[in-house]
Amino acid sequence: EQRPVINQNIHKSNPSLIFINTLINGSRLRAMIDTGATHSFITQGALSTLYHSAIPSCDRIAQLGNGQTTLKIVGEIQLVLQFDNVFTRLNVLVVKNMNTDFILGSDWCTSNSTRIDYEKNQVSIRSSNGRTFIPYHKCIDSLTLDVKSINVIHIAPRESYTVQAKVELSSADTVYFSPVDVTQSDKSIVMSPSLLHIHNYTTYLEVYNPHDYTCTLPMNTLLGRVTHTPYHVHSCLFFDTPRRSSSLSYQHPIINTIEIESSSSTTSKTIDKLRAHI
Repeated sequence: EQRPVINQNIHKSNPSLIFINTLINGSRLRAMIDTGATHSFITQGALSTLYHSAIPSCDRIAQLGNGQTTLKIVGEIQLVLQFDNVFTRLNVLVVKNMNTDFILGSDWCTSNSTRIDYEKNQVSIRSSNGRTFIPYHKCIDSLTLDVKSINVIHIAPRESYTVQAKVELSSADTVYFSPVDVTQSDKSIVMSPSLLHIHNYTTYLEVYNPHDYTCTLPMNTLLGRVTHTPYHVHSCLFFDTPRRSSSLSYQHPIINTIEIESSSSTTSKTIDKLRAHI
């Protein structure tokens, strides 16, 4: 079966995870903005909460740009999105399952001349009066995406390994990673909270095996989750070559130096602890 590549060339990088509130066909729904996804998506579950017309059935598989993640497409539907007095129509692909309910891709961003103002925590779109401003979702610091291993990983005793992982987001300059405690306990591994960079639905993180035996991580192991990183967290990239390579011929960015300005947000406090840890 032919699989359409949903994201082949990323022209823009998302600054971080960006979520906003939308009004779709009269009902509220949270949306994640992904400027690198060529299409917009909605899950069947989220669509079932909205008033909508019948969906012409189809059975396709969409492959994300990293070649490792697929989405089962069950149909396509036109939705009406409202932001204040601005109404926009959007053709959206309906998928069975996804890590977030609704994704606004570059199709929506381009047609509405969307701008992300990372410093002011808002998104703006073109309107008859100039621009309409949409604030970030109020719970943006706690909204997450899963980070899963792409391949089966074997970590030698008392060694660190750079794991290639996948995220259902095309790109992000900086996201905050929190390891899953259950995974660390069940798999007997150690991971640290860290700032990560996402490119082409892919990121990299260090996993340490503290034991005297080899540890194996199956494919699609849930390693942790990533959240939004505030604008005032300034990061620099350090190119590091690990002792045990992940069979990739190029070096990859690992963010290991950060500066924090004071903030009362939950994410900022957590990242402040990360800075102390580093």
